[in-house]
Amino acid sequence: MDQIKENKTIADSILKIDLLNEKNEKTNLYNEIKKNKDKNGMVIFIYPKANTPGCTKQAQLFKENFEKIVKNKYYVYGLSADSPKAQSKWKQKLNLQYDLLCDEEKKLLKEFGCLKGNSIIRSHLILRNDFNLSYFKKGVSPTSSADDTLNFLLKGEENGNTYSNENGEKKKSLPKINENEKEKNKKSVKVKKNKNGINKAANIGKKNEIKKNKNSLKELNNKEEHKKELKKKGKNKGENKGEKKKVKNKEVKKKLNTKMEDKNKKINRQEKKNFKIKNESKKQMNSKDESKKKIKNKEQKKELNIKGENKKELKKKVEKKKMEKKKDEIKKNSKIKDSNKNKSEIKNEKKVKKVLKKK
Repeated sequence: MDQIKENKTIADSILKIDLLNEKNEKTNLYNEIKKNKDKNGMVIFIYPKANTPGCTKQAQLFKENFEKIVKNKYYVYGLSADSPKAQSKWKQKLNLQYDLLCDEEKKLLKEFGCLKGNSIIRSHLILRNDFNLSYFKKGVSPTSSADDTLNFLLKGEENGNTYSNENGEKKKSLPKINENEKEKNKKSVKVKKNKNGINKAANIGKKNEIKKNKNSLKELNNKEEHKKELKKKGKNKGENKGEKKKVKNKEVKKKLNTKMEDKNKKINRQEKKNFKIKNESKKQMNSKDESKKKIKNKEQKKELNIKGENKKELKKKVEKKKMEKKKDEIKKNSKIKDSNKNKSEIKNEKKVKKVLKKK
């Protein structure tokens, strides 16, 4: 397999390798380029697995730089071996503006040389609409991937003189001469040949080449100085970023502390509420128990009262019966006494009569 290199056109067999997008629709790089004829090309960032921390950071940074990349007439794609379902969920979660391509069989990733065993090497590339690979870098950082591609588009792509080799080292190539300029140079050389002869034309050609080389060297030197300035700016930016990160970390810590305090306060409030509710429920239970006890006591008292009343009534009845018996006995006794009195009186009367008779 021929390894894909920069500043070389990619074969149709590679461009037409079947892929799926996050909507589970069939596509390939060739079709995606043809869809966007109004653009200069496509930026593709390759990531190991969707919805993981590093890949999420890389995707978010491309989301932030999306408008700047589109202004430069390029469009963005993400590429991995994830399924369309996983890509779709991840896209919705991060609210990404660009499409995510799925190479589940890893055929395209293999052609790009972005596989190390079964694992995917994080990379990014720029593919122009003429199917020429203008920029390709493997083993990139998720935090710098988007900025690197944008910087290349803003500075390197305009002159076509900066790119990285297979090992990720940057090289410089001479600036490309337009075909119109070549034709003009040829015409000027022909005219001078006709006027002054072949030798002069040859000398002029050499002088033109020397001038071109000098100009190219000047441009290269200017670019080197420009790069040095960019590096310095990058360092300053890094320091500023470090300070900003420290400030952000402090702010985040403060926010977290305030959140924790709020949570603790809420928890304490809830605990107090729960404690009050428990106490109230206990009181209610106790009051219910007391009311039940009172009701029971009342019922017991009623039962006892009823029993007491029944006993009293029985006693009264018994006493009445006794009294009635006593009365009956008294009556009987009185009758007996009366009868005895009558008998004695009768006897006495008889005695008196007898006595009177005798007299």
